[in-house]
Amino acid sequence: LHFVNDEVAEGFALDALKSSHPIEVEIDNPNELDEIYDSITYAKSNSVNRMLCNYLGEDVFQKGLRIYLNRFKYGNAVTEDLWNAHSEASGQDVKTLMSSWTKQMGFPLVSVQQTVDGNKRVLKLTQKRFIADGTADENNSVWQVPITASTSADPSVIKHRMLMKEREQEFVIEGVKP
Repeated sequence: LHFVNDEVAEGFALDALKSSHPIEVEIDNPNELDEIYDSITYAKSNSVNRMLCNYLGEDVFQKGLRIYLNRFKYGNAVTEDLWNAHSEASGQDVKTLMSSWTKQMGFPLVSVQQTVDGNKRVLKLTQKRFIADGTADENNSVWQVPITASTSADPSVIKHRMLMKEREQEFVIEGVKP
C-alpha cells in the first residue's frame, strides 16, 4: 500500500506536467546525470515494472528477471537487455510494449465504453495523454497499455489479458453473464 500511496501518486503527479521527461533520455555529458535522475525516473520506473509484472504474471516476470540477472551478472546491460529477457520468458514483444512507456513522457488516460451483447462484453477503449493543466497533447502520444480483466464471480483472478496498441481499440470478452 505504501508503494501505491507514495510512489505511484508522486510519479503520476510529476509525469502529468507538460515539463515531464521520459524515463530514458540521451545524455551528452556526465554532468547531466543529476538532472535526469529524479522522482519521475524512479517512481515511473517502479510503476511501469509493476505494470509489466501484473500483465505477464508474477511467475513469468520473475523468470524474466532471473534470465536477465544471470545473463548480465558480471557485465553491463542496457534497458533493451531487460526487455529481451522478459520477452524470452513470456514469448511476447516486451520491448515494444515497454518502450512506449520509457521513451515518451506522460501517461495515458484510458476511457472505457461497454456494451452488452448476450454473453459478450464489447469494450471500446480510448486513450489520450493526461496532462494536469488540461491542455492537448501536441505529440499525439500512444502507449501500449496492458489491460487485465476479472469477473465478479472471482475478482481476485485475472481472466483476460489484452494489450491496447492503438488510440482506440475494441476488445470482446465472451462468457460474461448479462
